[in-house]
Amino acid sequence: MSESAPRKRGRPSTALGLGNPIDVHVGKRIKTRRLVRGWTQEELAKSVDLSFQQVQKYERGSNRVSAGRLYELAKALNVPIQYFFDEYHEESCESASGAPIGLKEESVDFEGVDRMGDSQLSELVRAFIKIDDIKLRRAILQMVLAVDYTISEPPL
Repeated sequence: MSESAPRKRGRPSTALGLGNPIDVHVGKRIKTRRLVRGWTQEELAKSVDLSFQQVQKYERGSNRVSAGRLYELAKALNVPIQYFFDEYHEESCESASGAPIGLKEESVDFEGVDRMGDSQLSELVRAFIKIDDIKLRRAILQMVLAVDYTISEPPL
């Protein structure tokens, strides 16, 4: 280690945009689910006895969510705890030499997550979730997929 730049313990500063990637991922998943439910940050905060500022920090990934708080958020948002870690993949396991585990967000569409703030998209998702008839849900999904397919296919 160099004498001119002492190494600090813990996570990098989020002010520098170097926050722990899993904290950022969990925060985005919290925000996505909150928006799908149609809740404001204040409504989510109230449901788990927090301030809306704390919810903001969790959603940005600047504050790490404790295990107990993650459990409370999962209950409030009506998702299993695993939901917050879905689509987050390990790059590699710990090597025999004890090298650290590397994590990355491969194949995660964060643009799609950010678009959940789009009011029409959120409204569509909330309406879809309210449909109880599984056959109707499948039919709607097939229709949407068919429309997407026809849009993405070049004309003959």
